Amino acid sequence: MINTFQEIFRSKNQSDRLGQLENRLVERGFDTRESAVVRQLILETGDAALVDHIYFSPGVITAISKRLDCGCRIYTETLTSTLNVDYPICKKTGATLLCLTTEAGLRSETRSAEIQKVPEALHKLRFRFDHSIMTIGSSAAVLRDLLRAIQSGSCRPAVIIGVPVSLGEEAKIKDQLIDSDIPCITVRGSRGGIDLSVSILNAVLAEAAGENGMLL
Repeated sequence: MINTFQEIFRSKNQSDRLGQLENRLVERGFDTRESAVVRQLILETGDAALVDHIYFSPGVITAISKRLDCGCRIYTETLTSTLNVDYPICKKTGATLLCLTTEAGLRSETRSAEIQKVPEALHKLRFRFDHSIMTIGSSAAVLRDLLRAIQSGSCRPAVIIGVPVSLGEEAKIKDQLIDSDIPCITVRGSRGGIDLSVSILNAVLAEAAGENGMLL
């Protein structure tokens, strides 16, 4: 039995898929720019079910555009995640792309070892995050540390893309992000990870640069 949007989406031909997606975007109440980001995200990830779980705080896309217009800094967590950002589009927006672990001098030989150093890198660089766009997907603990740094007055990012994998009680950290006064994008529920945070960033950058592709 077909009972999820992802299954419905995959079961249709191209025209039907586009129609199903557009209907769901309307049902979710996304504005034009948010809808463009969701389309691009689904194109990049192949996960149509994200349409039901992604959350945009009010005005977050506009906040991102304003910061990009100022040539803001964008922080990713690891070298691998930085390399997966669409650099030509990022450059077109005028933003400066930075890697937390690299900037903190904490790069490692393996991705898993580097991910373990993200909390230390975040703590070391926290005073640099004002007016920046932060992407967090490595863990709920890292997102919690960032929110605590904000609450303590150590930093104030312009936008947080916060999508760590969140199981059980960890899912509450996404609610805390939503309840904060920092413009944010997150994905409700357990979905998350560094790769998803970069996919959302790429979708946002593509929308800002007018580079959105067509859904296949």
